[in-house]
Amino acid sequence: MDIELLDVLNEKGEPTGEVRSRDECHRLGLRHRVVHIWIITPNGKILIQRRSAQRPERPGEWGVGSAAGHVPHQQTSQQAAAQETQEELGLSVTPQELAYFDTLHRNRDAIINQQTFHYRHIADIYLYERPLTLDQIHPNSEEVAEVQLIPYPKLEKIVRSGDPTFAPSPIEYEKIFALLHARFPNQ
Repeated sequence: MDIELLDVLNEKGEPTGEVRSRDECHRLGLRHRVVHIWIITPNGKILIQRRSAQRPERPGEWGVGSAAGHVPHQQTSQQAAAQETQEELGLSVTPQELAYFDTLHRNRDAIINQQTFHYRHIADIYLYERPLTLDQIHPNSEEVAEVQLIPYPKLEKIVRSGDPTFAPSPIEYEKIFALLHARFPNQ
């Protein structure tokens, strides 16, 4: 397995010039950029994925968005978002097809599989809106255990219930749900 190198960022999200491995960033609490991609259909369904049980971080949880990942050294977040969508879901998308939505700063610590992770993420969030059926998705089984197309009101109800099988990201969920309420007011 290749070591994933990431740019270390300052509080404003600017590269410091330091490059560290993903593991070092999480172990030492070094700020770095990640991407979250939300795939939304014209009728208000969201593609969600459950992480593979083999994943070292948050195994078996429903992830935030449709795909997500770290932004490698010398790559833009938009390029990384397109790459993660292809790697995790087998769905080809160009960086230009992804619409930038927002950036969130996330700072939290977690113990997962008896390891402490210090998450210092700057998360760039992208939207990919298109008609979609599940037969168009070809998940990478090493990363993704399951995918579902779910109406956003149902997802909102699950998330608001505090379901522990969903990765925590309350601010991001609130922003996505506000967008979807505006776009699909009759649901």
